[in-house]
Amino acid sequence: FMSIRLGFDTLIPFSKPDSETLKPLWNINNKIQFPYLSFSSQSGLGRIIANTASINRITHNINVAFVADLAATLLAMVRSGDGVAWIPQSLARQDIEAKTIVTAAEKESNLWVPIEIRLYRPAKRMPPDAEELWEIFVEEQI
Repeated sequence: FMSIRLGFDTLIPFSKPDSETLKPLWNINNKIQFPYLSFSSQSGLGRIIANTASINRITHNINVAFVADLAATLLAMVRSGDGVAWIPQSLARQDIEAKTIVTAAEKESNLWVPIEIRLYRPAKRMPPDAEELWEIFVEEQI
């Protein structure tokens, strides 16, 4: 297979803020039990989170409250105060600015997960339309 990098993002644990203090309802740095809004094990983001060592070290604090395939579903549940979820920063940007969600762990906690967004293709020749599309992405990288 061959691949090209399309971009970067960061999976960040988010919580609804307390209405008075604007601090997270669940600060996972405090080593407290918290309701975890999880990606399914079949989702790509779920597999990334499940294989992140720093997150695995806090599993004793995690109570899985809900499982979903889509980040948008988990984001809506974080907004509602149902728990903590690792959400792509790019998806959460508007909510961060509106202060409807806040980070549930400091960046220094190593619980923020940087990710690369990549496009993969087989090394062998593909149909002409697929090759043309691949070339468009390659040219954008130059």
